[in-house]
Amino acid sequence: MKQPNAIHFKNKLSEAFITRPSALIKSFSLLERRETALLANFSSRISGVGLGQSGNGDYYIRLLTVSALDRNDVMQISQSIGVKPNDISIEETGPIHFFNAPIRTRARPAPPGASIGHYLITAGTFGCLVQDNNGNVFILSNNHVMANENDAHVGDPILQPGSTDGGSAQHDIVAWLKSFVPFDFSGLNQVDAAIAAPASSKAVTNIIPHIGQIRGITAPRNGMRVVKFGRTTGLTYGEIVSRDTDIKVGFGNGVINFENQFEISSRDSTFSAPGDSGSLIVEEKTNKAVGLLFAGSDSATFANPISNVLQAFDVDII
Repeated sequence: MKQPNAIHFKNKLSEAFITRPSALIKSFSLLERRETALLANFSSRISGVGLGQSGNGDYYIRLLTVSALDRNDVMQISQSIGVKPNDISIEETGPIHFFNAPIRTRARPAPPGASIGHYLITAGTFGCLVQDNNGNVFILSNNHVMANENDAHVGDPILQPGSTDGGSAQHDIVAWLKSFVPFDFSGLNQVDAAIAAPASSKAVTNIIPHIGQIRGITAPRNGMRVVKFGRTTGLTYGEIVSRDTDIKVGFGNGVINFENQFEISSRDSTFSAPGDSGSLIVEEKTNKAVGLLFAGSDSATFANPISNVLQAFDVDII
């Protein structure tokens, strides 16, 4: 399928399953009522919709599912939007969750990839250092790692290591929460991001273990080989398998809809696990930042495009 057609049909499915599942009749005004109802019946079984690209350059719709779909299910979905069954690829990811959990030790200076977290959460990953136009330096990670899913306040302490790894507000404050992009629990979200001001310039470093210094940013592309260093799984290698992906993510405070994310598949056994949230996704051959890891399932990892994250705070990676 050519890219414009793939985007058109992907957006149709995304509107049905992710972004506006309650507005099917209006959104699919050209479809028969029977077909509209059919798509609504699949909504609870679909966790994401994205674009994939095959080796010959053709595009296809990548449908992420909570549970398995059989051949007849795929046939019904494809007929409802007017595409061929082989234009849809099914990936059974299971439910998609935010990543938060155990690991590691105190490090000073703390490097990207280290255990970090708001003092009231378990732990996530220190993504990278960023700088604003005034030269102020901040730690970048996720909202759910450093801002406790909107429940934090500017000035709250950020621990390294995170509390589940033994960090305490008495001894291990590495930074103070500066800002975060609030989650919209009823609408669409682009990023899961927060920044924090280091306690001192000597408390942090910008060199990512096993990866090195970041050399700019780039947009995610299907087939791009990427690497990340996170607090749970360490150094892992993956490949971007879909872009412009819209997903439903389960957080502690509820399910949140995200649009225009990208999906990574492991080139090893596992690319990420709980606790890796906040890791910087880096293009392997250039050391350019691609995205900020924030969610995943047993078989897939999802990240915000890094350009959207940096624009949200008007900062650059250093």
